[in-house]
Amino acid sequence: MLEKLECPVAFVRAKEGILPHSAWFDRRLAAVAKLYTYELPGSHHFHLEVPDQVSECINAFWQQTRMT
Repeated sequence: MLEKLECPVAFVRAKEGILPHSAWFDRRLAAVAKLYTYELPGSHHFHLEVPDQVSECINAFWQQTRMT
């Protein structure tokens, strides 16, 4: 199903978060054609720990995908 996504997708993850760094998970991410990945410091609640950096990722995503 992920390979059927046609729109750009932003994936923001925490370096010390709960999402695994594994071959299985990497394959799932690779299935998304227009994936923009951002990795930030922090844990599960990194959006509360580094909100300015999360905001920068979102702004960068919008700028990068505005014309696609």
